[in-house]
Amino acid sequence: MVSAPLANQRFEEWLDELSIKQEYRETYLQSVERILGMDKSERRKEVARLNSSIEKLKDSLLQTDKMFVEGKIKVDSYERLKESYEKELMILEVRKAEFADTNEDVLSQMQFAFRVMENLKRLWLKLDLEGKQIFLSSIFPEKLLFEKEQYRTPDGNSVISAFFQITNELQTDKTKKAAISDDLSCRAHP
Repeated sequence: MVSAPLANQRFEEWLDELSIKQEYRETYLQSVERILGMDKSERRKEVARLNSSIEKLKDSLLQTDKMFVEGKIKVDSYERLKESYEKELMILEVRKAEFADTNEDVLSQMQFAFRVMENLKRLWLKLDLEGKQIFLSSIFPEKLLFEKEQYRTPDGNSVISAFFQITNELQTDKTKKAAISDDLSCRAHP
């Protein structure tokens, strides 16, 4: 039989081990950016290209409106051009939103997740019972085992195992940051 204070103490110690060390956060985020294909300069160029195309279409639409008002084109030609420009404009706007927002959302979610992962023990201590239950089920969807006065996840929890392996490698040798992140994508859960 294990005493509750000992089990709680070991769990808090384990959360400290599991927490991302602040000095490694940037390395993790750079790895995530690379995994997601988020080269910032390429993304900015693509968004700029889409913005330029959108502005040209808006100008074309405005010119079409002017030509119609001035009587230079007929109603059927005006409606056909306007519909074509608006459809193309909508497609470009959707592409821009998908391209810009999806990657930014993923990165901002990862940044938030890393801030949480830096402070697991502190977060745990502030939670009420319901919050602790949600915390446990979200971070450890499988069972959490307490054996030989230590916590562990089942052998099949590859995400936690990979996380510990990467963290240990980073802590062992800071100069291996690039090499560690090179094979991160094959270890990280999508």
